Amino acid sequence: AVGVAYFLLTGIVPQFAQILTDLGSELPLLTRFLIAVSNFLRSATLPLLFLLVILVFAYRWYYGTPQGRKVIDRVKLRMPVFGNLNRKTAVARFSRTLALLLSSGVNIVESLDITKGTAGNNVVEEIVEAAKLRIQQGDPLNLTLAQHPLVFPPMVSSMVAIGEETGALDTLLSKIADFYEREVDEAVASLTAAIEPLMIIFLGVIVGMIVAGMFLPLFKIIGTLSAQ
Repeated sequence: AVGVAYFLLTGIVPQFAQILTDLGSELPLLTRFLIAVSNFLRSATLPLLFLLVILVFAYRWYYGTPQGRKVIDRVKLRMPVFGNLNRKTAVARFSRTLALLLSSGVNIVESLDITKGTAGNNVVEEIVEAAKLRIQQGDPLNLTLAQHPLVFPPMVSSMVAIGEETGALDTLLSKIADFYEREVDEAVASLTAAIEPLMIIFLGVIVGMIVAGMFLPLFKIIGTLSAQ
């Protein structure tokens, strides 16, 4: 939708603007606004692309630093809408990986060490590392998870506690993974269902503005010339 809007504003609007200018009539405010936006986009495309490239490289560089990764990954978990999705994804990945390792006979400490490497988020990695160290000191896994409810909700730490008490930790982790994988799928479907209408509305507004700002003045001018 953004690409279509850009094409309309930089490809179609200038053609109609030239026609209206050649006819020499006074242009309405909306038409002048569209022409100004079109001229800005056409003249600023390369600088904007250059700025975008700089921002991408700056982001990649900052994320490559320990402090940058810590800050950005924390923001990812707290973002409106997407933060909830990122947290559910992190829990699903943690639970599934740890469950598979434990069910394969890998000990809990080594399993957590491997799971930490697949977390994909610095905040989760730090929690898993803290859990591993506490387990080596004799504490159960659920105690560490319970201290981080932002990432691991109480339901998760409670189910992990039950799994540790009953000796079925891998089974309970698999159930947690199943639940959160479904939650992620449903969240993605909901976001997609919400974004599609918004994109259609956005494109409709752009097209409507172009029709009102370009075609209607043109028809009015043609009607005036015909009456003469």
